[in-house]
Amino acid sequence: HTIYINLTEKPEWLTEVSPLGKVPALQLPKEENSPALIESLIIAEYLDEKYPEVPLFPKDPLKKAQDKILIERFSSVVGALYKVFLGGTEAAPDALAEISKGFEIFEKELSSRSTPYFGGDKPGILDYMIWPWFERTEMLKYLLPGKFELDKER
Repeated sequence: HTIYINLTEKPEWLTEVSPLGKVPALQLPKEENSPALIESLIIAEYLDEKYPEVPLFPKDPLKKAQDKILIERFSSVVGALYKVFLGGTEAAPDALAEISKGFEIFEKELSSRSTPYFGGDKPGILDYMIWPWFERTEMLKYLLPGKFELDKER
């Protein structure tokens, strides 16, 4: 089952599951003496290998590597989003430029694939790893009114 964690008030038991207090964390009840898995990408790789009938990663090794590179590249967007979320308007100009640059790279990549998702006709690992961050960008219009809005058509 799913347990939602308030990251500003983490429950004490979280460090028993995730020693660094990181989320997401996946406990494997059927895997005896197995520590919980942490970090989205690590959990996704485990699920991809454990349940190959529903692949998350491309089967082609080169495409898989390219998607992993893009996931890593998206970390600059994540860092810029954190700058705005934590630093507000003072961090905004440089961070917004980094966010826009990152979005353009990913928009161009998706366009070059000529598919509705990075994973093809269905979402794949790249889609799942960056999707939550695109959802969070909605907060920018409230944190920085008039300075950053996404075109809904894009």
